Amino acid sequence: MAKQDVIAAINSTIVPNGSKAINADSLRNLLLLMAENMGGGGSSSGDGALRVVVPESLMFGLMIAQTGELSPSSWATMRPEIEAESGTDLSEYEIAVNASFTHNAAVAQQILAKARAGQGVSVVLDETPYYPAFVNIAFNSQPETAVMVESAICCGTQPAGLQMENVKFTPEGEAETGVSEDFICAITPVGMCNSKSLGVSGYPPNMTILLNLDGSLNFEVADTDTDTGTESGS
Repeated sequence: MAKQDVIAAINSTIVPNGSKAINADSLRNLLLLMAENMGGGGSSSGDGALRVVVPESLMFGLMIAQTGELSPSSWATMRPEIEAESGTDLSEYEIAVNASFTHNAAVAQQILAKARAGQGVSVVLDETPYYPAFVNIAFNSQPETAVMVESAICCGTQPAGLQMENVKFTPEGEAETGVSEDFICAITPVGMCNSKSLGVSGYPPNMTILLNLDGSLNFEVADTDTDTGTESGS
């Protein structure tokens, strides 16, 4: 239903009736109509942008991206390495990592559902779920600063382009390719934050983030060829 249709329904339903009262049935029907027209809401659904959760880019996120992969197996390998190098306990950080796999797997299914319905969808990269762990790690490493702070909350999102392709193969195609289904969801970040107060945050525009069906992520960086002006993946 178009916006003008909803406005017309409001104007025809809520009118003076001489008794300073609103007819309950007509108002209920109007509110139900408006609710249906609004579509879904929530953290990762609805007609708005879908949130793809990525590691915060202020402390460990870009280090993780440089490995090229964030999956349960890659995280199990890199966690002790990061802890040894930084002297940091990443137990709280790991909770955010594992939650991101579940969340992003659901988002991948939502992108597929939109595509099957012939609809596109916008996405944003959301670092926010990682920030509580980031703040606590930062304060644990700087107790002299922590004692002066009552509370600290952070939020960080970044717009991104999206291109998705999903191919399901016939038995003959599976025999040829070795896979029953091919899912490629490429997300390209834009709009890094560069603030004198907050510093530089976000993922660079020459990076492509691949969202997988299991919620894991792969990171690819395109190097610009200075002679030809073209880009080559790495």
